[in-house]
Amino acid sequence: MLVDGVPAWQLTAESRANHFAMLTQQVDLFDASIAENLRIADPTASDDKLWEALKAVALDSWVEQLPKGLATAVGEKGQQLSGGQGRRLALARLMLCNPKMVILDEPFAGVDETTAKHIAASLDKWLVNRTAIFLVHQVSSLNVLPGVEYHWHLDAGKLSQFPLNYR
Repeated sequence: MLVDGVPAWQLTAESRANHFAMLTQQVDLFDASIAENLRIADPTASDDKLWEALKAVALDSWVEQLPKGLATAVGEKGQQLSGGQGRRLALARLMLCNPKMVILDEPFAGVDETTAKHIAASLDKWLVNRTAIFLVHQVSSLNVLPGVEYHWHLDAGKLSQFPLNYR
């Protein structure tokens, strides 16, 4: 894989950090405001840009209803948020980055099907010209995955590729 014309393994650690991003199952949120947690990805992001990211993950309406809005503290490790809200906030932060390669581990965990479809549509637009790897455990999640070109399935320790129309 080439990243800006350079083999990925030859990138410096700083360059890798700028080109690769990952949403893990264990999200890292800090005892700071929603805005501060988002601006970790882009310190120069305007409030409008933060609201766009929140809208992409269907958190904008909820944050608008909070008395302090973007200034609302999330608590240590995001303890003031539900698990689904915390994951979506971490996903919004990731979307404020400009990585070439994205790994999304269970991006729809903790959300209902309608929200998952909204997030999938947002990801479909955001992932244009990026490489993404989705890690999902629930087969029902496959129905909302955006723009998937290849689908592999691990069964009894064997990796199999399925046709694109398999779901």
